[in-house]
Amino acid sequence: IMADATGLLEARGEIDWRGERMTSQGKAVITDLDYASLLGPVQGINSTINFGDLLPLSTKSPQLMTVEAIDIGLELFFGEALFSIGSDGQIIIEDATWPWAGGEIGIRRTPIALSDEPQDISLYVQDVQLEEVFLMLDVDGLSGSGVLAGDLPATLTPGGVLIENGHFESLDGGVLQYIGAASEAGKQDEGSALMFNALENFEYDALEVTVSGNTTDVLEIAIRLEGRNQEVLDGYPMKFNINTEGPLLEMFKKSTAGYRLPEKVQEQFE
Repeated sequence: IMADATGLLEARGEIDWRGERMTSQGKAVITDLDYASLLGPVQGINSTINFGDLLPLSTKSPQLMTVEAIDIGLELFFGEALFSIGSDGQIIIEDATWPWAGGEIGIRRTPIALSDEPQDISLYVQDVQLEEVFLMLDVDGLSGSGVLAGDLPATLTPGGVLIENGHFESLDGGVLQYIGAASEAGKQDEGSALMFNALENFEYDALEVTVSGNTTDVLEIAIRLEGRNQEVLDGYPMKFNINTEGPLLEMFKKSTAGYRLPEKVQEQFE
């Protein structure tokens, strides 16, 4: 579950015997821990862990740790996680969140297996701004607005993060605009010309996206759109189903190399 770890660990503990009764407690301070995990490279973990018992090692309440960076195929920065350790030694992520594209990506409550076996986790996205997503993708001629949320059931493996039938959708309507090289080429085909004309300024009422695949390789993406372009067919309602595949997260990694978090987010970790 952890390899190539570097960082500083300081710990102390107390054990008290009173007759036949024994109690114990302790504290561990983790500073700037970096390591390789099934999820991906992890950097800058900091935490003060208060143990309610040392025999067995466990916590009485969820503990906080901050995570400077993690790479799950998509690089995430400045996250926070609450975790607990049960009396059976089970480590549980109670909740974890990373700011991303004006919203957040998180992990729902998940027990962590202390092995290199595949590990199921439940990822989610919340209040993600479509405008910021497109800015990071930096696809020529592509822009839009709207807010997205949804779930990404995933399995962690040594070969990457596998997503199966991830689904997210718009929380309200928005606008999708595409005027690029593919648009001009598509208009030469009578069958697709209507769609590309409509996508030049498509006011959608519904936007749904499903995702499956390996985050380090090819993702299969299906997009369903419902809405209209007021200048095409007099604004008659349209529905589009678009299927594509490719190394989408690689595009994010390349385009976000110089991406900076908003100052108000960075300030929380300074």
